[in-house]
Amino acid sequence: MSATRLALFNPAGLPLPTGWDGPVCTLSRQLTALSPDLVIAADATEAKRTGHPWLGWLRDDPDRLRHDRQWLDCVLSHDGFIVENPAQAQFLTDTLSASGRPAHILTIADLAPEPLSALLGEVRAAAGFAPTGPAVRVDYIVRIGGRDIGFVRRCLDSLAAQTSGGIGVILVRYAPVRGLDAEMERQRPHFRRLDLIDIASPPIGPTTRSACLWAGLRSVEADLFGMLDDDDALHPNHVASLTPLALSGSIAIAGSVQVWDDAAGPFPPDDPSFEHRTFHALPPPDRSAFMAWNLAIHSSAGTRSRSGFRRR
Repeated sequence: MSATRLALFNPAGLPLPTGWDGPVCTLSRQLTALSPDLVIAADATEAKRTGHPWLGWLRDDPDRLRHDRQWLDCVLSHDGFIVENPAQAQFLTDTLSASGRPAHILTIADLAPEPLSALLGEVRAAAGFAPTGPAVRVDYIVRIGGRDIGFVRRCLDSLAAQTSGGIGVILVRYAPVRGLDAEMERQRPHFRRLDLIDIASPPIGPTTRSACLWAGLRSVEADLFGMLDDDDALHPNHVASLTPLALSGSIAIAGSVQVWDDAAGPFPPDDPSFEHRTFHALPPPDRSAFMAWNLAIHSSAGTRSRSGFRRR
């Protein structure tokens, strides 16, 4: 199996698949260094942790997942799944069908290079890892000020790496950032647009996200937009995976991604902390369902239609 650029993520030291002779990682920084084509999580409840395609090995009975939403969200964060029995496969298929997401499933008995390669092709196409057709224009409003330029660079690098293409960036600056001009020149060729807006900061405390959002919204040109802080970073397929939902007239939401252990520190750390990705669609006119979930949504999680936001 090692010739197929696979890596097994196994922090708990669970039994390895029969015949496995590829790399085994216990930290996400090890996966980042290896940069495999596909990561297999030895336990799907560990959740996806890097921007590579992931398959989660489901070891739990479906009944447990039906009664534990947090565990289910961790399982569903993966791009595809390895199952041990037909009941698990049926549960995943039924669960994902509600959002129109295909269930890419491989049985543990079929865990071999050729089936894995075929499944990887399906995952890459369906989960936005490979561009498909003309790029949809998306503008990202990025709130900057007060953090080191290293954070801004990491954020912009993650936007430049989006497989969707068609990304525009509106930087909203509320405080000085040393080195910003040079960084903007470095980044400019990678974006459809890269603009800077300055807004006044109040005497006490940083400018609020809402103030930066509305300042940036006035300059949004694309059909879709999102918002990031300068210490946020996105997986490369983040925009591509959410765009179809957002274009359908829904609000497309993913769980917080690329969350870093010490994001408030002066420099980006080497290793992303625990994260998960969950996908929800809010079909209009059922916006009330948003409140019923009782969810706290991170500001970087959503991709939205510009037409859905109007300042009162």
